[in-house]
Amino acid sequence: MYRWRLQSTMIYRKLIVTLPIYGIFLVLLTPYVYAGGPREDWPDVYGEMGQEGDRAAECWVSGFDDGQNNPFSQDRHKECLFDTGNSYADRPYYEAFKVGCRDAGNTEEICERFTD
Repeated sequence: MYRWRLQSTMIYRKLIVTLPIYGIFLVLLTPYVYAGGPREDWPDVYGEMGQEGDRAAECWVSGFDDGQNNPFSQDRHKECLFDTGNSYADRPYYEAFKVGCRDAGNTEEICERFTD
């Protein structure tokens, strides 16, 4: 009985020492975790497109930002049309606008109407 009590006391003491240390690391390291979220969640095919992929990624971010804060821009949409063979990836501004619009709390139907 005494031996069991001694072991449980030692485990308890280790926990008292280690848990605050883990807590401190968690608090200190959390701000440095990178999470781009849907704003930077463009289709993987852009990585295979070279410089055009960089432009498509810029169109995606522009569309997402406009979907949250600004009206749909037909001119920007026309600038951002590509021919990748993937209908979703071909229209980065349009698709990202819908994602940003939904992320702002609108329904899919409302976001569709904004793009007309």
